[in-house]
Amino acid sequence: QTGSETLIAGTITVTPVVVDASAGGSEIFVSLYTPGAGVLGTHYKVDAVTATSFDITSVDTAGATVATDISLINWAILS
Repeated sequence: QTGSETLIAGTITVTPVVVDASAGGSEIFVSLYTPGAGVLGTHYKVDAVTATSFDITSVDTAGATVATDISLINWAILS
């Protein structure tokens, strides 16, 4: 599964997808596709929320959400 999503206030929930959040389950990869206006985060944090969604969040070096990041992010799930 692959796709692209635009962050809204530094975060986005990607759904519907199939995610195995158990140990040894799905691996989710993200990369910056198109930088948005405003301050960008230093990296992106990914959290599987349920078996059908995951969150992508732009964060700074302290781990705080960068709410000004509205970049376009590519993602891929390997199961």
